[in-house]
Amino acid sequence: MQMPSFMRKGSTQHTSEESNKSRLVTKIRWVVESTNGRLKTWTYLARTMPNTQVPFIGDYVRIVGAICNRFRPALSSGDSDQDKIVAERMLYLSGQNNDLQQFISDNDIEKITKASWKPMDELDINCPIMTEDELRCLTFGVYTVKLAASYTQEHMSSDGIYSIHGYVHNKSLLCLKFQSRHVSRKQYRSYIRFKEGSVDAWFCSCPVGARVVGTCAHVTSALWYLCFRRHQTDQLSDGPRNWAADISDAANVSY
Repeated sequence: MQMPSFMRKGSTQHTSEESNKSRLVTKIRWVVESTNGRLKTWTYLARTMPNTQVPFIGDYVRIVGAICNRFRPALSSGDSDQDKIVAERMLYLSGQNNDLQQFISDNDIEKITKASWKPMDELDINCPIMTEDELRCLTFGVYTVKLAASYTQEHMSSDGIYSIHGYVHNKSLLCLKFQSRHVSRKQYRSYIRFKEGSVDAWFCSCPVGARVVGTCAHVTSALWYLCFRRHQTDQLSDGPRNWAADISDAANVSY
């Protein structure tokens, strides 16, 4: 049995090898979780059942499964040849190291300093234009692409400025800072390198950002905006609502 890697004590990030192997596991596990999620759309199966129902659960699951198989679209694309190509590519990449991570470490440029990084206008960035399908092929999945819009909204300033820094010695290497979704005081730095009109390499300081089998949510968000969203004509939605704006500060309330 294979399981995703656990973080080593004292570490803040999985190694490239650990992240790659974990992504192989989660790629396969996604089908199982999607199936469970589909079954739980039925209210009866989504709740905790009393012990008296234990003898009948198997029958209920089989009935619901049969209905889903008959009337819901298949979870798999059904293209076994394409699935095999994706699997072979993921297996090949799982044995590769993150060269960009090594480059950043060797040159001691992980921190954004004026000596190494300068703010860039997004119009000066030469990166490929991609479709969302092409992004999903690069990330090996759909989940991080779905999160991209909300990450983009959080990264963009109130006046619509998308903050990007370029490496002073190579403007094809970009750096972006993203707020952690789980720890308010934590920020992650995502690095992306473009080469000859394609995405050449990426690295992020988040726990799984060293992997090369797909990209983490932060890198995906940056690629989604730079290579896809900013080239669209329709306006970006308002994104997640800031509920804190509806709360009054007790220090400013008078009685």
